[in-house]
Amino acid sequence: MHNNIIFAGDFNATHTSWNNRKNNFRGVRLNKCFNENNLRIIAPTSATRIDVRYNVSNILDFAVFKNIPFPATATVLFELSSDHLPCLLDINMNVKPETILNLFVTNWDNYNFYLQRTSLKLINIENEDDADTAIENFTKDLYTALNNSSNPKYLANKGRLPKEIKQMIKNKNYLRRLYQRSRAPAVKDAYKKLENKIKTKIFVYKKFNLGKTYRLTN
Repeated sequence: MHNNIIFAGDFNATHTSWNNRKNNFRGVRLNKCFNENNLRIIAPTSATRIDVRYNVSNILDFAVFKNIPFPATATVLFELSSDHLPCLLDINMNVKPETILNLFVTNWDNYNFYLQRTSLKLINIENEDDADTAIENFTKDLYTALNNSSNPKYLANKGRLPKEIKQMIKNKNYLRRLYQRSRAPAVKDAYKKLENKIKTKIFVYKKFNLGKTYRLTN
């Protein structure tokens, strides 16, 4: 694999690692591949495929990151009438460099190796444009060396969400199924309000439980 990759789409696989209730064979194999290659999963908390006939809903559409240090979220959109709902992948790139560096483990010997092979060189600076160019090239070389010698670090799942939030997620899923059948605007509004409330509660819960990551189980 190359250094920085984003996979996104319909993986047609279920696993608790991307917020499904159960694992299937394809999901187990994919999850093993993700773990072995240090890939990060960005999945929504509600189903992306809903089969009303059999009352079955699963999260099949999500994103997988390779060496992408920025925080990201995936949100299901109720914009189409298909059984596969569209997802919005939101990547927050407004993160300070020092925050990004904390997400990596760097091999400093490799960093020195790559740095010696960059185009770092002194140039004559005669005006402001020359200074800006020199700074830009210098920064680019530093980050190229850092990227080539660093791997992302991820914390293992150490806990689950409290019962209160899990019950809210169940209620949200009920509203989602109800809206899928009725298409009533009032149900959609109730779903959106509850979804925003859940996001806030999860954010607060994680903030006061540092050092943990959580799998959203229904």
